[in-house]
Amino acid sequence: MPALQRRLGGALPLSLRSYFALRIARRIVRDELSMSSVVSRLRRGHATFRVQSSVFCTVRATHARPLCDFYAALAVESLRCFQVAAAARIDGCRAVSGPACEVSIHIVGASTATEPAMAA
Repeated sequence: MPALQRRLGGALPLSLRSYFALRIARRIVRDELSMSSVVSRLRRGHATFRVQSSVFCTVRATHARPLCDFYAALAVESLRCFQVAAAARIDGCRAVSGPACEVSIHIVGASTATEPAMAA
């Protein structure tokens, strides 16, 4: 990401920074697999991140454990890079038997960039 875009994103208010960071996370997922469709929604301190056609969850057999940890960590780390503290939880996974990979993100508020990311 260009330095100017990073600086402008960091100067936005908290809600717009959150939106901006999730937009970057969506772009990373699409760059990872062009067939992936990503939808993120942000409402009052809560965000959802839904990935269709995940490269991790397109498996032949169902799994007991969700394989979407990458997406939870990606969303939380993207938010952390713009000083937004967040915690993520996997609500659904295509590999387990869901229709898509769904990650719920609770946005705690502003933070410093040195805090560790919290992906659950």
